Amino acid sequence: MATQTGPSDEELAGAAAAGDDEAFEALFRRLYHDAYVAAWRSLGDDQIADDIATEAFTNAYVAMAEGRFDPDLCSSFKAYLLRIVSNLCIDCWRRSRLETVSLDADPQEPSPVDPPDPRADVEKLVDVLDLSDAWPELSSAERIVLVRKYWAEETWDEVAEAMNIAPHQARYLASRARRKIETATGRTLG
Repeated sequence: MATQTGPSDEELAGAAAAGDDEAFEALFRRLYHDAYVAAWRSLGDDQIADDIATEAFTNAYVAMAEGRFDPDLCSSFKAYLLRIVSNLCIDCWRRSRLETVSLDADPQEPSPVDPPDPRADVEKLVDVLDLSDAWPELSSAERIVLVRKYWAEETWDEVAEAMNIAPHQARYLASRARRKIETATGRTLG
C-alpha cells in the first residue's frame, strides 16, 4: 500500500473550506476514483457513475463555499464525500423507478400491451426444474426474475423494466437465487 505524501485529506478539506481552490483540486485528484467506484458499484453504469462522482464534488464544493461544511466536525473528508455519493445514488435509483405516464393517454383505456403475469407459470417452472425444495427459500423478487428470464425468456432489460429496477439489479437477483437453489438442491446449475 502506497503511503500518502503531502497534506492529509482533512488538511486539504480545511484549506478548501477556507477558500483554497488548489486544495480542493488536490482533493478531487486524490478522491475522484474512490467516488466513481462507489457510484459504479451502486448503479453499474459508467456514465452515471462519472456524473455522480462529479456532482458529489460539486455539492461538497458548494457546501464549503456556503459555509455548510465544517472540517472540525468531519472526521474524514473521504467519508463525507462518499456519503454524498451514496445519497446521490439513492436519488438516481429512485428517479429511475418513477413511472412515466403519457399525458395523451386516456386513463380509462387499458394498456395496449399487458405484461405477462410471471406467477401464471410458476408451478410449471418448479416442476420442470424440480425446485420444490428450493422455491420456498427464494424471495418473491428472485422468483419473478427467474420466471421472466428463464421461463418467459425475456432479456435482462425487459426483466428490469417490468420490475422497475436496473438490469444489473435483475442479474444480481438471479445470481442470488441460483446460489440459493444450488445450496438447497445440492446441485450446480449450468
